[in-house]
Amino acid sequence: MNSTEELYSADQINIPITFPDILKNYAKAAIRTQPYDLLRWTAAYFRALANSEEPPVK
Repeated sequence: MNSTEELYSADQINIPITFPDILKNYAKAAIRTQPYDLLRWTAAYFRALANSEEPPVK
């Protein structure tokens, strides 16, 4: 292991309480929408959420 690499334990990583729901909603929307370009769609999805807009879902 390189000396510049940091080790992380469960105590060092804080996952926001809303993260599981955000991830679940994203996955459901991606499955429903079946975007051709997943990366572009993902960027548009989270940009819309950040701007309090309706995300691009079917």
